[in-house]
Parts: sequence; structure tokens; C-alpha cells
Amino acid sequence: MDGEQGPEYFNVLLEDGTVIGRTNNTPAQCGNSETIFTNITIAQINQSAGSNSLITFFLVPNLVEGQPGRFSVNDICGGSSVEATLSFKTLIPQDIRYEYQINEGEKVTIYTPFTHHSSTTHRR
Repeated sequence: MDGEQGPEYFNVLLEDGTVIGRTNNTPAQCGNSETIFTNITIAQINQSAGSNSLITFFLVPNLVEGQPGRFSVNDICGGSSVEATLSFKTLIPQDIRYEYQINEGEKVTIYTPFTHHSSTTHRR
């Protein structure tokens, strides 16, 4: 991803428009970066899940006013992608079954009371 310059980043938003932060810049053009958010509260996750039990995050490019798109994060490198991991801890009572589903993917049942890690890669 072309995201090495100061203004080349994504703002990360929850479904209700709450900005939870921005992505880190890449060390070089066509590089990779990792961004970790620890400021999302349980209340925000529960509110985001709402009645449909889906948690949606949006990556919105920072657009530099009055400048062409090349001054914002972009896919000049081709084949850019984003990988998102949502990690959480939960205790699962024996009579409750927890499942998660990413987009139209297969439902996955969580059986363990320990931290569960999930990740998916979305390509543009």
C-alpha cells in the first residue's frame, strides 16, 4: 500500500461513525504497517453489534484538501489489502453457544472460554 507519507492513512470508524483512531504509516512506499487499537470499550462493541449482532469497521482514507488522490493513501502498488483482527476475552457458560460470521462466510462456533482470535483479509 502507498501509505508512507504523513497524510497517507485511513481513519478507522465504528458503524455509528465514531472514530477509534487512524492507521499507522508504512515504512516505505508499497510497504506494510500494523495498527493496534486498545481504546474500544465493551459498551462500544455491544452498541456496534446492536440487534443484528454484526460489528462493522470502516477504513476511510484521509483526503488532503485541494490535492489529487496521490497525496492520500492509495493503491498505486496494486493488490493492496487490509487484514483486521478482532480479539476479545469471554467466558462461555455451558448452555450458550457462541458463533461468529464474517461477511457472507461460514458460521464458526466458539467452544473455548479462553481468548478467541479471529482474522480475515479483505481485498479491494
